Amino acid sequence: MYFQISPVGGEFERLLAEQAPLEAYTEWVESIVDRCVLQQRGHHRSRPASSLRHSIRQFLLVWMAFSGRLLRELTAQTAAGFG
Repeated sequence: MYFQISPVGGEFERLLAEQAPLEAYTEWVESIVDRCVLQQRGHHRSRPASSLRHSIRQFLLVWMAFSGRLLRELTAQTAAGFG
């Protein structure tokens, strides 16, 4: 799995800074799946389908960790507004 958090985080920060519309976020997520799962599969066509399932599982684990951390950070930044 060649998925790295740093570029993804930077891309997300750029979308936030630009106040991008919802469509930009959906395109961004699609591009991440393309780069991190589908293109990697293209480089390893000789691998069985189980390898693709493994890549998808690994991607989802990393994505869930990233999104959980993101939500935690966003909640911490706005915590004073809730109190």
